[in-house]
Amino acid sequence: MNKKTVVLIFIISVLLVVVKMAQAENEKRIINPVSPDTRYQSLYNLGISALSNNDYSKALAYFKQALEQDKNSADALMMIGYTQTRLGNPNDAIINLKAVLKSQPNSAKARQYLGEAYIRAAVQEMDILNSYGDKGQDQLQNLGRYFITTYEQLIKCEYCPVKTN
Repeated sequence: MNKKTVVLIFIISVLLVVVKMAQAENEKRIINPVSPDTRYQSLYNLGISALSNNDYSKALAYFKQALEQDKNSADALMMIGYTQTRLGNPNDAIINLKAVLKSQPNSAKARQYLGEAYIRAAVQEMDILNSYGDKGQDQLQNLGRYFITTYEQLIKCEYCPVKTN
């Protein structure tokens, strides 16, 4: 390598370090604002941002921190449940989403997320039945038929408040 290349690599390395330090400082400022309400909102927003990047583990951590700031936040608890489902923990999600629905029984999002958690839990049960080999095949087939029947009912819109026929 010639001298110009070495200098250029050094400058780029320094710039990358400076950018990383600035990002870390900016995140500290976002996470540690003055008021608890602002801190809650900042943590919640960071959770939403992490979700948009499909970083479910980071999102879960932010939503949990937001819930620590506002223990009565149904929104933070709902997003914890949503994120738990995405991380493959639907049983924990179901508990949290049911808690949201106790305080907000008309929350359409919480109902949707609860339904998704139940579906994910059912798929996990199918995986477990499948792991039983021959012992679980009858039950696996029964559960599969139930899924098909439910799907057919959904297609016919039996659960829709307004018929589309």
